[in-house]
Amino acid sequence: MSTEDERPEAGQGQGSQESANEASVELRAAEGLSSENLQDYHNEASIELRATEGLSQGQIVRKRFFRHRAAVVALCALILIVLLCVTSIGWGVIPGWWIHNYVDTYNLANAGGQPTMSLSFQHGLVIGPFPFGQDNLGHDMFAMTMRGVQKSLTVMVLIGLGATILGILAGALSGFFGGKVDMVIMRFTDMVIAIPAMIIGAVLGKMTNGVGAEMLGIALACVS
Repeated sequence: MSTEDERPEAGQGQGSQESANEASVELRAAEGLSSENLQDYHNEASIELRATEGLSQGQIVRKRFFRHRAAVVALCALILIVLLCVTSIGWGVIPGWWIHNYVDTYNLANAGGQPTMSLSFQHGLVIGPFPFGQDNLGHDMFAMTMRGVQKSLTVMVLIGLGATILGILAGALSGFFGGKVDMVIMRFTDMVIAIPAMIIGAVLGKMTNGVGAEMLGIALACVS
């Protein structure tokens, strides 16, 4: 038989294998269900298939994400936090609307640097010039908190992007070359996983002290 005749058979065999795998997953998911629950399970699976029919992978992911209420609430909270920390004291070329910055010192508004924000039935909510209070030197704690959030977001984004890029590169090299290259990469990965992340973070934080959040994020991405 020619090679051209063998290719369709190979494709059919692969399709049969995928169908068998899907059927196996369905059977394992339906194990232990009563006949009534099993019927409900199949109905839900059928509805899910019809709902995602003709959609791309990205569209399916977006649709499932926005149907998850907790995920949507968390996304909204994250967006609000980012907007607050970016616009309040400014970031880069973005100007801030808050009256104080995180560098200058100011006279203590309250004894001991107590917060000026208060809530009472008589006056309602009073924000004041230092809602989070001040430290012993007179720095505005609200401005310092917003600056800390900016640094945390910077580290978070760098870790996510760096770990993704390095993971793709390591996986591609391991899969392409195989053999000793694959073994070395896997052993190094196992070694990094075996060391607690808190210890690595503490050591890298000490090593990058004074260098900036950017270098800390890049260093943590290399071992994530």
